[in-house]
Amino acid sequence: MEKKDLTINNLKFTLWTAGNPSSPPLFLIHGFADSGANFHWVSDHLKEHYYCIAPDLRGHGLSEASKSPLGYFFYEYVADLYEMINHFSPEKPVFIVGHSMGGNIVSLYGGACPERIKAFVNIEGLGIKSRPLDKAPQNFSHWLQKKMNPARLNYKTLESFSNHLQKRNPLLPEERALLIAKNLLRQNDDNSWSLRVDPLHFLPNPYIYRFENVAPFFEKHQGNILFIQSEHTNMADWIVDNTSEEKQKELSKEVLKRLNHYPNYQIKNMDNCGHMIHYDKPQELAEEIFSFFKEV
Repeated sequence: MEKKDLTINNLKFTLWTAGNPSSPPLFLIHGFADSGANFHWVSDHLKEHYYCIAPDLRGHGLSEASKSPLGYFFYEYVADLYEMINHFSPEKPVFIVGHSMGGNIVSLYGGACPERIKAFVNIEGLGIKSRPLDKAPQNFSHWLQKKMNPARLNYKTLESFSNHLQKRNPLLPEERALLIAKNLLRQNDDNSWSLRVDPLHFLPNPYIYRFENVAPFFEKHQGNILFIQSEHTNMADWIVDNTSEEKQKELSKEVLKRLNHYPNYQIKNMDNCGHMIHYDKPQELAEEIFSFFKEV
């Protein structure tokens, strides 16, 4: 993919592109602690038909970190996406893929600007578990106390992180895991390696997540939506009660409950892959994306 730079909202962004700029634009929005560069293998199978644009979100990859010491707030990602789409396609609606956190970003954007999305592929991006309202003061207090102590994860070598990726994604080929590691890590002065993610991203949020506040955005979408779920998904870890003995069954119920807020959607289950589908099966994912978009 070709590296491009774009300044929006007072930050310098890196975007990874592939294909002919005269082709229909297709935005590929990555998830938490990932990089647009890791859509490389997906874009290889789509660039003949679309102009693929995969940004590094603010504070991720090679994009500039936020200038605020208070961390990151979700609507900032949506505001950045709004400007990016306006830059590359000021008049025509676009095709868009969002993975995990990226799917949540696009869901909010599509509710606020429904006429700007022609079709949307949401890869396991349906939010997180709703928290009780009475937890709001405690949550806010936690943020106040922790806000100046962000975490930073370091790794001794690229290979150790690559091995870590493969443990988390057992179906990820070794060669691709090492290339992904190179995209995700930077070398420190002491020769250790750390994620290309601003540590402030790991701060707790000061607000509590309530899906009822997000559902109206889902309901405003106008374009067709394809929701893709992996066979070995771990969405249950962040959407339902982890202590539930039947959390997979609860996950299925919760996924359908949330999806039903979209006016028009389809579901595709992909075999032999985990949550990082674009790592595990990029060609098969690209084929599903193309098949869905060409019918629009």
